[in-house]
Amino acid sequence: AATLLFSITTSTEAQFQMASFVSVPPASPSIVRSGPASPETLMARRQAVSTLFAKKKKTAPPSSKKIFVKLTKTIPGVGQKNDILSVSPQLFQNKYQRNGSAVRVTEEEVEEEKIEEKNRQFEMLREAEALKDELEQFELNIPKKAGPNGHIFGSVTSKFIMSELKNKFPNKPLDKKYVKVKALQNQDNKDMKHDIKVLGEYKAKISLLKDVEAVVRITVSAES
Repeated sequence: AATLLFSITTSTEAQFQMASFVSVPPASPSIVRSGPASPETLMARRQAVSTLFAKKKKTAPPSSKKIFVKLTKTIPGVGQKNDILSVSPQLFQNKYQRNGSAVRVTEEEVEEEKIEEKNRQFEMLREAEALKDELEQFELNIPKKAGPNGHIFGSVTSKFIMSELKNKFPNKPLDKKYVKVKALQNQDNKDMKHDIKVLGEYKAKISLLKDVEAVVRITVSAES
């Protein structure tokens, strides 16, 4: 906000003429000059007023209001690509904009991103629940060579189970990074701390989404 320093402005020459009467001392004790000031005097006064205002003018402090930016790449400890952050304008200009790691977005664009993300989450949930129903109606049979005591040669790992399920359900979102075998269970429905090494019936708990988990029945039979 500007502070009023004088009631005089530089808009008209007449105002400077009035000011000359009070601010410029008379040439001699016996003569008081009340007529118009010379062009040189007017110019000097304009420069003096401009200099005074320039000295008094305060520099506006940097804006403290946060802005929204969208990451164009993953930054460890900060966020993933396409994440939206709220940062100070100085941080954006001095760091993220300078190295090309983020672009500025408006509040309207942020709201649109929220709506799109909500729709994506809903669609992912719908797909995961549909896949859960299919997997729990399916039984995976894995033939393996085994000895007389039922011990198989090698083992059946979680990675192998996921590979087999992807082959059985080729058009399903089983190749996502977040889809994985959470645990293997024995016939007593107890979690196992190791891979399957003996013929028998088992279960695999598979995490399809944060709150969606499917239980797949697995039979490891002797290879004929």
